[in-house]
Amino acid sequence: ATGMERSRFEIDPRIREMEYGPYEGKRILTLNWKVLSFLKAPYKKPAPEGIETIDSLYGRVSSFLEDTAERTDADSVLVVTHGIAMRNMIGYLKGLDCRDVWKQRFSIENCAVFRTETDGNGFSAPEKL
Repeated sequence: ATGMERSRFEIDPRIREMEYGPYEGKRILTLNWKVLSFLKAPYKKPAPEGIETIDSLYGRVSSFLEDTAERTDADSVLVVTHGIAMRNMIGYLKGLDCRDVWKQRFSIENCAVFRTETDGNGFSAPEKL
């Protein structure tokens, strides 16, 4: 669809969506109260067995951003990911702690596009386009 060779794309597992383990793909009405409590306020509740912690998610997406800034010499890089991973990236770029990402109520619409710049030593605040 892009007209570009597949070899020009890089797939990095650090920007995958949050891992839900045994609850992946389950209907919300079938989840137990521990899982529902965590999903409602993951900054308050520990992750149930098998679900990725918010610290882990935040750590991997921030690691991806830092590595990308350090190793790229391209004028621009397009990053495509899912909502919760993107929300954590935006939070990181805004300087939020991983718990504050969840406390603040900001939504990211489907297919939202954000822009940030880096000089290799940090990032500008993300700008929604």
